[in-house]
Amino acid sequence: MAAADGTAILDDSTLTFEFTASGWRQPFKAAVGQRVFPLDAIDDVTYKVPGRVRNGSVSLKLKQGRDNLREFLKDDKPSDSMDPDCLVIAPEQAAYAELFVARLRNVIVQAAASDRPVTTGTLPIELKGSDGTAFFDGHHLYLEFSGWTTDRAKKDLGGRSVPVTAIRGVQVRHPGMSGWIRFVPVEGPPRSDLSPTQDPHTLCLNADAASRYVIFAAAVARALPRQPLSAAEHSPKAAPNKPKPKPAPAPSPPHGATTVIPMLSLSREVALTHSSGLRLRRLPTGGERVEVVGESYYQPALRTVAEGRTVAPGALGDAIEAIAVLVPEPHNRYDSKAVRIDLLDKRGKPHKAGYLPRYLAATCHDDLARMGKEFGYCPARIMGGGRGRSYGVHLHLSLDVIRPFRNPHTTGFLLHPDRQVTVTKEHSHQAVLSRFAPGPDEPRAWVMAELSLVGITSGKYRGEQAIEVSLDGERVGETTRNQARYYERFVREIRADGGQALCEGYVYPKNGEQLEVELFLPKPG
Repeated sequence: MAAADGTAILDDSTLTFEFTASGWRQPFKAAVGQRVFPLDAIDDVTYKVPGRVRNGSVSLKLKQGRDNLREFLKDDKPSDSMDPDCLVIAPEQAAYAELFVARLRNVIVQAAASDRPVTTGTLPIELKGSDGTAFFDGHHLYLEFSGWTTDRAKKDLGGRSVPVTAIRGVQVRHPGMSGWIRFVPVEGPPRSDLSPTQDPHTLCLNADAASRYVIFAAAVARALPRQPLSAAEHSPKAAPNKPKPKPAPAPSPPHGATTVIPMLSLSREVALTHSSGLRLRRLPTGGERVEVVGESYYQPALRTVAEGRTVAPGALGDAIEAIAVLVPEPHNRYDSKAVRIDLLDKRGKPHKAGYLPRYLAATCHDDLARMGKEFGYCPARIMGGGRGRSYGVHLHLSLDVIRPFRNPHTTGFLLHPDRQVTVTKEHSHQAVLSRFAPGPDEPRAWVMAELSLVGITSGKYRGEQAIEVSLDGERVGETTRNQARYYERFVREIRADGGQALCEGYVYPKNGEQLEVELFLPKPG
């Protein structure tokens, strides 16, 4: 059934609302995108007949406990244009709508019982706040706090991955003068002495006409084990008024607490690149940095990708993260070896932001062009902006061989590539390494290596842990024991959260003979 703001699709077991409303007229429905209702979750259907010039509506009443989106809405009874369980019916659509409602009422009576919840939108989903970003893929919540106004204690935590099993509930305070979304942890009592700006489990919110935070809260809550919060905990507005306690400084983590791991969630990155509609392959960074040239001509594009945010001079830790796509331009009238840099905005739309420096473009243009309909991409960081200051952008990109990874991963956590680390015992795994050997015109082949912990069963380190290095699940060596002493805490904590620790590396023939592996890992700290 076609409606003024979307379409209703009825099949054997579900009813789907696909909203097509414009973002400026119905921002919330545009952000929701899609709602899927199991037929047995619908308690009743209300049909408001349209008049000659007045729109009507088809509204659903859902059974208790089958949907958690409505409990996060700001208004208990939203208007038809803001109600996610309602389709607006134009006068010319009235005849078909009446038939559709009659059919729907008939099938919900006969629907087979199930316990499936109502689902909203698609995963993964991302939410940007005033002091950071949250990302959720259905199993893990990824929190990263950034920005020059963000509390230093929160910012120092870096990126954190939290499994849904470690979250007890979700709380929301709708943005007005201030707002936030809190992910209540399973372990430990709530910290009432911490303000939202200090609480490491809370993301502060900007004003948002589309109420995307509601959709995000519902997505996380739907995935949680069934251990509901009390009414006062769940809805902060329902709690009795109490004097606001004086904020206490955020506590420093005790010895042995969760390690701050310098890493990147590949699920989050891949979700953005997929939304671009382009066929993209990740390029290695090698721990190096490349400045983009010509960015002064593309300030509106950089402002769009940065969403108007600014970064203070020298505040590299507050740089705005982005994805850069490298596009060869063989028909560029000024330089046939030019490589254009496009930055993806939060919806995956590319914006021209400048070019690779000519010296680097000359060495990599042909390799990028040979990728055909695929394009290479790498992480980028935006700096500057604000009154009297232009935006600048730099890439995290290897200066050596700009070719994609031989074995790209789409999930897992990629450790920051700050320093080069040697792998040992590759001589026993030459057959596996031969599958990743560089070609005749390549000095090295870039790979994503998997890291895991194994027990040492003999020698003077017997009983301690070593870090095993694998490619596509097959062992190719291990780090030295000294390196393992530092990096085992990273690998252990990522694994404890159900993730896979990954790092950049390359395979190369040492002295033209035996294949060896070098890794890129975070700096010891």
